[in-house]
Amino acid sequence: MRRSDIFSVAISNSMSWKLKKIIPARELLHQLGGWNSVVHNDKYSIKKAYKLLMGSFEKVEWSRLICNNKASPKSKFTLWMVLQNRLPTADRLSKWNIPSSIRCKLCEAEDESIQHLFFTRDYATTIWKVFIARCIGNTRLVLFVKRLGRPGSKLVGKDVKLGSMLGYFIEAVYAIWL
Repeated sequence: MRRSDIFSVAISNSMSWKLKKIIPARELLHQLGGWNSVVHNDKYSIKKAYKLLMGSFEKVEWSRLICNNKASPKSKFTLWMVLQNRLPTADRLSKWNIPSSIRCKLCEAEDESIQHLFFTRDYATTIWKVFIARCIGNTRLVLFVKRLGRPGSKLVGKDVKLGSMLGYFIEAVYAIWL
């Protein structure tokens, strides 16, 4: 096998099991664009191969909120469910033909929806007022809101206090859902 072209070597019974697994991968290498597409500075680059295998995906906006923060996993999951509009609210349950009233069970004032539970219900508005009151005068809140509205920007970076604010925000969403 020495000094042989990888694309012309035939698999034989005398080869080790590792080579028997690696050699068929040459077809995949060919599909990726050949050896030159996975080489950087004349060395194989696992990073380049990985990126070619994974392809390109559109970056989702919610990843800046969910990933790389110190909020509890259950809180991050709840926020993700809110952002995806997947919480089992009464208005969604009624669309699945599950028999129940769509009125909010907690206040009976409006139909139960994500909008109502997290923004218009008295309990939610109280939590958001406290959150904002604790952040008023904090220049980091302004920075947090600006970054939140700017796609592609790092939301927190290395700012510990801003990271804490993000964690509090996520925990507040969870508290409202409880």
